[in-house]
Amino acid sequence: MKDKYMIKAWLIAGLALILPHFLAGPVHAEAGKRVALMLEHDSAAPYTNMLREGLARAGRDFGLAGSVVVATDDDDQEEAFRRAAQENDLVIVATDNMHEILRNNAANFRRKKFGVIDAGIRAPNVSCVTFADEQAACLAGAAAAMLAKARGAGAIGWLSGMDTPAMRSLFSGFSACAEMTMPDIRVAQAIAGSFTDSGAAAEKAAQLAGTASVIALAAGAANPAAAKAIRDSKALVICLDAWQPDLAPGKTVAGITKAVDRAIWQLCEDFAKDRFRAKEIVIYDLANKGVGLAGFDDKGKYPDISRRVSELKREIENGNIALRSMRQRTLCDCLD
Repeated sequence: MKDKYMIKAWLIAGLALILPHFLAGPVHAEAGKRVALMLEHDSAAPYTNMLREGLARAGRDFGLAGSVVVATDDDDQEEAFRRAAQENDLVIVATDNMHEILRNNAANFRRKKFGVIDAGIRAPNVSCVTFADEQAACLAGAAAAMLAKARGAGAIGWLSGMDTPAMRSLFSGFSACAEMTMPDIRVAQAIAGSFTDSGAAAEKAAQLAGTASVIALAAGAANPAAAKAIRDSKALVICLDAWQPDLAPGKTVAGITKAVDRAIWQLCEDFAKDRFRAKEIVIYDLANKGVGLAGFDDKGKYPDISRRVSELKREIENGNIALRSMRQRTLCDCLD
């Protein structure tokens, strides 16, 4: 009888030790560490919104203390980066200027970890997630070309915020598959010169709307102004980064999507679970659902368009269509 009571006592003591861990949720090696996301503007654009959402979710899931650092062109961005590196355990960058600053400073903070979204930097303390978004742009270009032809038009358009490798890659996929699907289609491109200059984006969008039947808007935070500028035209709209039906109500036909929220969450997860992928560049593509074409629905008017877009998607995923990426493979491959 005494042995039976002793066993019960040990069981109760064991549960007392184990139960709090279950109630508290998962515990990770890096719980409580500080993570900073660096942005170049604080505009409520889909890209930055998704970055913030991914960081917030990672903080909740892994017990990380996340913060957002905004360093605009008017600030000393390099100094802001260095301060963030000093004060945090993981710093994540996701914009062009910050990519360059990280490349030039990673070796100065060898004990800190850095995450990169939308660019590749190979270094012992850097992990990257980039996107084969030219694949999703290809589907958008094919759909745009077929929609234009179905509407009796001969041109489609693309508006970039700036002339960057990422924008070139997107436009390359968009135009290549538009022309592959409809060889006689004309693809016009305009560049606003900024991802935040609403006036410039609106002016360029209005010019495109003069001839283009479907326009892809890739002007970042200036997209709402661009959409407003073509509101009274006959042009349909394709949005970028996320599905945004309210960007041009009744006229937005598709969205080229990229899972940047998932990318930042993955970087945080790898860091929190002590499996940081140093020197590795993870690519999100159609096959792993890291990019895609969302919202496209011809409402039964043009069933051949939907079928052809689905066929193209399968061909890309199977490797039967190779698209050229205009991105630099890496920004740096020089650190030991």
